[in-house]
Amino acid sequence: MPTNQTFQSLITDRLPSWTPRLGFTVLLLTFGEFVAWHQSSTYSLLDWLAVATIYLALTMITLDLIARFQIHDWIGILLIGGIFGIAHSALISLTFYHNIPINIVLHATGLQTLMFMLTYAAFQFLYTNTIPPQPLFIITPILGLGYGISLKWLPHLDSINLPVPELGAALPYTIIALIASALIIFIMRLPAEIKRFDWMLLPMEWVFSGGVIFVTALLRFNGGYIDSPFAFTIALVILAMILLLLWFIHSTQPKQKIEWGIKLAPHQQTIIYWVTMFLPFALAAWLGYQLPGDGKYSLQGTLLFGALIAFGILWLPIVSTLISIRAFSEMGRQQY
Repeated sequence: MPTNQTFQSLITDRLPSWTPRLGFTVLLLTFGEFVAWHQSSTYSLLDWLAVATIYLALTMITLDLIARFQIHDWIGILLIGGIFGIAHSALISLTFYHNIPINIVLHATGLQTLMFMLTYAAFQFLYTNTIPPQPLFIITPILGLGYGISLKWLPHLDSINLPVPELGAALPYTIIALIASALIIFIMRLPAEIKRFDWMLLPMEWVFSGGVIFVTALLRFNGGYIDSPFAFTIALVILAMILLLLWFIHSTQPKQKIEWGIKLAPHQQTIIYWVTMFLPFALAAWLGYQLPGDGKYSLQGTLLFGALIAFGILWLPIVSTLISIRAFSEMGRQQY
C-alpha cells in the first residue's frame, strides 16, 4: 500500500502535466462548441459543467493515445481526431443517431474530426512555437468564412432540427472564447517539456476519464437520447477500427531512438498574432453570413457541407491505404 507521502509525491509529480492538458481542453472546447457546434447559447450553467467535464475526459484519453502510440505525424492525429469526432457526435451533440449515414460523415468523421486537427495545430502554434504564423493568415479567414456560412445555412439542412443563433448573438462569444483560449497561457505554469509518461494516464486517471464517458453514455441511454442502438454499434465499430489502425502504426513503425516528447516554448509574439486574428475571422464570418441564397438553398452552403461530407467519407480509407503502403515499405526495407 502506498503511503500518504508517496501518494502526495505522485500527485505533485503529475501536476506539471495537467496545465498543458487544461490548455488543450480549452482549445478543444472552443473549436468543438463555439466554432463548429452552435448550441452553446442554449446551455445552462449545469450543462456547461457537464460538457466541460466530458471535454476534459476526452482530452485526457486522446492525449494519452497520442503519447502511448508515440504519434508524431498528421496521419496519426487525424485518427485521434476521428475518435474525438465520433465521441462528440455520439455523446454531446447526439447528431450520430439522426439521418444516418449523412450525419456520421458530416459531423462525426467530418466537422468535429477537423476541429480536433485544428485544436492540435493551435496547440502546437501557441504552446510549442513550432508552426510559423504565416498559415494563420490564410486559415483564419477561411475558418471565419466557413463559420458564417455554417451559422446561416446549417438550420436549413434536413438533418438538423435545432434552433441556431444569429451571427450577432453567436460571434461575440466565439471571439471571446478564441481570445481566452490563448490568453490562458499567461496564468498557467507550464513545464519545459511534456514527456511520454506525462500524458499517459495512470489507473486512477483512467477511472476518472472512462467513468465520465461511461456515465455520460448511460445517462444518454436512460434519457432516451440514444434512440438507435444500431448507430451506437456503428460508432463502436468505427472506434475499434481506428484503435486497430493506431496499434498497427505503432507496431510497424521503426523504433524511435529518441523518447517521444513535446517541448513547450510559448512566445508572446505568437499569442499576439493569435489574438489579433479575431478581426479577419469576424469580417470573414460576416461576409459568409451575408452571402446570398435562395430559400433553403445556397451555393456556398452546398459547397461547404459537400466538402465536409467528402472529407468525412474519404479520409479514413485513404489513411488506411497510406498506413498499409507505409507498413509494407518498412517491412521490405527491414528484409533487405
